[in-house]
Amino acid sequence: ELSIICEKNNWRKFLIYRYEIFLNQRLLMISDENLKNIYLIGFMGAGKTTVGTILARRLKRGFFDSDAWIENETRMTIAEIFDKFGEKFFREKEKEAVRIASQLQNLVVSVGGGAVTNVDNWLRFKESGVIIYLKTETNVLYERLRAVTDRPLLTGSRDRRREIETLLKKRIPIYEKADIIVDSTNLSPSQTAELIISSLGDYFARS
Repeated sequence: ELSIICEKNNWRKFLIYRYEIFLNQRLLMISDENLKNIYLIGFMGAGKTTVGTILARRLKRGFFDSDAWIENETRMTIAEIFDKFGEKFFREKEKEAVRIASQLQNLVVSVGGGAVTNVDNWLRFKESGVIIYLKTETNVLYERLRAVTDRPLLTGSRDRRREIETLLKKRIPIYEKADIIVDSTNLSPSQTAELIISSLGDYFARS
């Protein structure tokens, strides 16, 4: 019985070892062959910042968060910007953040959920990097966002689900134009990052 357990444990270790080799090969392919930025897009609450931080660390890249850049630049929170200056001002700042990121290389870039609706932003994404859509089911997004109070585009009405669905209906057709789509619904941030690494390896191998 002991020998059987040992064999099973060895087999498990072997599978983990082989998987690590596979991921390392993907890492080398991504690092050595392409310095393009990696843009993470998706709806608010999809986990772009959390996954992006993990992904940047795994790929040994810099991390750029457009919302964080805007808050640092204006010395205000996103909610305060919307309240004081409105969405148009915020979108201009967001466009500036995207422009700055697109002029750099070897970054993982997390952008706000609505950044994709600006044509200039999308062109910069395409010209300077690979676009990855973090797809998340509506029910999961609702559970994550139903109690938040710092998302300006969610007005606080009683029908939070309808607000989310309305925005998604406008944005999903754009999100789905991404180079890579990763369904993160049932994955942890670390698992999502590993899936992205694998998907990027396949993407660069084809290109």
